[in-house]
Amino acid sequence: MQQASHGDHFLRGGSPRSETLLLLAVKTHDYEHSRPLLDAGDIVLEGRSLHSTAVYQALILQPQRPLETAHRLLALGARWRPIPDLTIFVTDDVDTALQRAQQRDHKEFTAEERRLHHRADELFRTLVTHGERNRVLDRRTTPPDAAATRIAAWINEAWRTAHVCSLPEQRSGSPASGDVRR
Repeated sequence: MQQASHGDHFLRGGSPRSETLLLLAVKTHDYEHSRPLLDAGDIVLEGRSLHSTAVYQALILQPQRPLETAHRLLALGARWRPIPDLTIFVTDDVDTALQRAQQRDHKEFTAEERRLHHRADELFRTLVTHGERNRVLDRRTTPPDAAATRIAAWINEAWRTAHVCSLPEQRSGSPASGDVRR
């Protein structure tokens, strides 16, 4: 995909449907690679999960109906791997974030790529309201230490919720003691 995209930041090489399926396959591979850790009860942090793929590809595939398309892409991705237990949307000033990315990568964004990032920001902000597993962290108003503390609390809460929900059903007729051991 990188070669076919000729340096495009969004890996667009002219076959958006195929590229979308390939990107969903990458996210499925990431999940499958982390499954042993998840099955052992570990916490796995994934950068740019299904939501990022759904948002950017929705804007590329159906720019006139991106929210509907993003939901369809999330559902498609969920056929092969679960939606994360928690998705943290880190928001920022788009132009500031793009400037940081350009400095980091030593590569300028085109005007069209900048527009796509601004549209993605809008779509992420709309998408985040459609899920109880979603949290928003605004980098513009949250100092780094507070951000780290908040993220850790959200992760711990999601982990506890996932493990409470997945406890095996009680097999005896006596009430649960509340003391669960493995």
